[in-house]
Amino acid sequence: MLQIERTLEYAKRTWESIASMTQPETGWPADKIFWSPEDGQEGCNKNFYTDYQTSPTNIGLNFFNFLAAARLGFVTPDFARAKTLNALTTLEKAHKQGQTVQGFYLNWYDSRTGELLKVWPKTGRRTNQFVSTVDNGWLAAGITGVVQAYQDDQEITGLAQAILGRMDFGKLYNLYKNTPEQPWCRHPGQLHGGARVNRKQQTMRLSRWHYGAITEARIASYVGIARGDLPGEHYFRLYRTLPPEWKQQQKPEGHIVTYEINDIPVEVFEGHYSYKNGGAPIEFVPPWNGGMFETMMPSMVVPEAQWGAGSWGINLRNFVLAQISHGLASPYGVWGYSPASNPRGYFEGKDGYGAWGVAELGMDPRKAGKKEPPRDEVVAPHASFLALEIAPREALSNLEKLREEYGLFGPYGFYDSVCPATRKIAYSHLVLDQSMCLLPMVNYLCDGYVRNLLKAQLEPAIKPLLEKEVFSIKLAGS
Repeated sequence: MLQIERTLEYAKRTWESIASMTQPETGWPADKIFWSPEDGQEGCNKNFYTDYQTSPTNIGLNFFNFLAAARLGFVTPDFARAKTLNALTTLEKAHKQGQTVQGFYLNWYDSRTGELLKVWPKTGRRTNQFVSTVDNGWLAAGITGVVQAYQDDQEITGLAQAILGRMDFGKLYNLYKNTPEQPWCRHPGQLHGGARVNRKQQTMRLSRWHYGAITEARIASYVGIARGDLPGEHYFRLYRTLPPEWKQQQKPEGHIVTYEINDIPVEVFEGHYSYKNGGAPIEFVPPWNGGMFETMMPSMVVPEAQWGAGSWGINLRNFVLAQISHGLASPYGVWGYSPASNPRGYFEGKDGYGAWGVAELGMDPRKAGKKEPPRDEVVAPHASFLALEIAPREALSNLEKLREEYGLFGPYGFYDSVCPATRKIAYSHLVLDQSMCLLPMVNYLCDGYVRNLLKAQLEPAIKPLLEKEVFSIKLAGS
């Protein structure tokens, strides 16, 4: 009972931060709110500053946030509907004003007006006019959840379907080929990272790099496959690890498996890494950087563990256990490593965001054989919330320690991050990270409510793919 009460307290504070970031004119959330580092803990009871830029990911996750807040009774259903309609209307307006390209939304908009952000307010430098595949994947996921939640509301679903109907993830896809003239390394069957754009000509120049690792970007794969934009085989073209002969964090173990996908044979190297920290090795399929949200974030909205009992059902748990093991073995006894604000940069008066993770839990070849010194590590509370359903006792205990021993809890929930070695805190809330706190709590309290919003739309195409696969890993402790 105490666990439920404490989780509800955290959820209410977290929602209040998200509500504070959501702009009344547009229904879109600002990217973050923050306090002056000179004010310290006491200053966080004062007025905050706001960074008003926002991204498609922020907007997409906020659709889930509205529904989650209504489910927990923090707002009325009418309030959630009004905010949802407001945000959809702003998206449609942006498209009609020529601020999208081929149906996709660009990286940065002003959350107060819904207009494309052309220069950074703080520096005056021009923004990068870029269509991000993963950002549009999260936007499409959020709107897909809206379609399910408001399936009997023609005004909402009409707008939502119009926006979704203009997105074709096939335009961001590099079809698999493997001939002497067109080798697979140039045509890997993966999604491009995105595209530089010319809005006037409505053209996109696709990035040369792809989302090859099986990270949080797989949400775009799930949505694209479910919509029929991408072939099912694409999911199996993602790397479970890099090929064994390639440089990477550690040499993977595993074997090759051939899957038949719509009568197409697809060879997959079912590789894995092992995390060794004095106890029995923990086997896992790695993300790129070893951060919690890279592996865990899609499971907030997709029932991966349920549909992929032999793959994600094992890997999600093992990855959480490896992160816990790493943190408890450190001199500071807290865990939860995931991209977040940089406490050091924050105190130096700089905007800072770091791709924090556990080097040994990622495949990035630039970190091959390296370990992050404990003094340089940063812990983000959202990582504990992403682990909540898998390890509730450990997650809540870790959050309690961050709250009581590190002072990481404030009027709007947990601050974004802390460096345990220096005890420096980033006194800020990012709507992305607050969403990764709130949505897992709603799943934990309400029997997977958020995941169920996408289940009907994704299940016909995605469940059969996940059911087929067996990762080359054993459940830790078994």
